[in-house]
Amino acid sequence: MYKKLGRSLALALVATLVSTGTAANAAGPYPNPLPDFAHPGSPHRPLFTPTGGDLDRPMLVIFGKFTDQAHQNFSASPATIASRFFGGFPSVRDYFASASFNKLILTPAQEGDNTAGGAVNDGVVSVGINMTQAAFDAQSAADQNKQMLEAADSNVNFAQFDTNNDNHVTNEELIVVQVKTAPTNQCGANFSVSGVTLDGKTMSLAKMAIVGEDTNTMTWAHEVAHQAGDMRDFYGFGVGQLDIAGPTCGSAGVGALREPNSWQKLHWGWIAPTIVTTDGYYSVSRYDTTGASYLLYDPSKNTDNYFLVENRVQQTGRYDQNASDHGLVIWRVDDAQFSSQTDSIRPVDIMRPD
Repeated sequence: MYKKLGRSLALALVATLVSTGTAANAAGPYPNPLPDFAHPGSPHRPLFTPTGGDLDRPMLVIFGKFTDQAHQNFSASPATIASRFFGGFPSVRDYFASASFNKLILTPAQEGDNTAGGAVNDGVVSVGINMTQAAFDAQSAADQNKQMLEAADSNVNFAQFDTNNDNHVTNEELIVVQVKTAPTNQCGANFSVSGVTLDGKTMSLAKMAIVGEDTNTMTWAHEVAHQAGDMRDFYGFGVGQLDIAGPTCGSAGVGALREPNSWQKLHWGWIAPTIVTTDGYYSVSRYDTTGASYLLYDPSKNTDNYFLVENRVQQTGRYDQNASDHGLVIWRVDDAQFSSQTDSIRPVDIMRPD
C-alpha cells in the first residue's frame, strides 16, 4: 500500500482527514542522530522498555479447583490449559513470540506435576484447594495468590527462578498465572504477591494474574502483558480492538485477537518505526508480518507528541484476524499523559473521521 507521507502533510491529514495533494515543506532541521522515541533512559514503567520486551522468562500456570467443583467448560484438562498457553497459534506464548518477532519468548516453567491430563515440565501445575470456590473467592486477591503458590510448591522448585541469587523471585524472572475453575469469570486481573517464602526464596511478584478457565485466550495474553511488560490498561481510551491494552473480556474461544499497536511495540523494542524527515511516497508494508510503521513529529516541539502510522490487515490465522478495522491506522501520541486517568486526556488515541 502506498500513501504519501510528509510530516506537515500528515499533520494536516490527521487534523482534517483531507489532503490537498500539495507537497509540504518540512519546517526546521531534524536532529542527527534522530531521537529514540522508546526513551529507555526515562521509562514510563520499569519493564515497559526494550529491555523488558527482550527479557525471556519462564511462565508458570497454576490450575486450581475446589471441593465443590470439577474443572469445567472450555478448558477441561491441564493438557488443554497447557496448549492454550504454550501451543501454536493461537496461544499466549505464540502471541508474544509472533508480535515481538521472537524477541520475547515465554517458556513453560519446569515443574514436576504429572497428574491426570498433565505432564512434567509443561508449565502447568494442577492443585486442589481444600475449600469451596465461594470461600476461596471471599479471601483477598493477595491471599488467593499466596494459597495457589503454596499449593503448587510440592511440584515446583521455586529456588530455580532466582536467577540473580538475591533470594527474591520477581516478574523479571518468572511470570505466574492462576487459572481458576470459574465458569462465570470472563475477565482477569493482576495483583501483587508478598509475604510468601517458598524453597528459601521470597516471592516478590509485583503482579500475578488471576483468570478463569473459560476466559478467552486474548484476555490471558492481555493479563500476561501486564506482568511481562508493565502494560497499562486503556479501557477508557481510544484503542478499541486495535491494541492489546484495550477491552478483551469474553468467555471461551480465543477472543477478539489483535496485535499490540506500534506505540506498544516501539516501547518494548519490538519494532523501530521509520521517522519521516522528508515528504514523499512511502510503501507502508503490512504491520503484522513486518512491523513496519512510520513516525511523524515536529522537531521544533518536544518528542512526547507524535503520530504513528500502520497498515493493519485482518487475516485468519494471524493475531490481527479480529482487529476492528483494516488499512492505514493513524495513532496520535502524547507520551506525557501516560499516567492520565481522564478519558479526554489520552496518551495514545486512534485518529478518526469527525
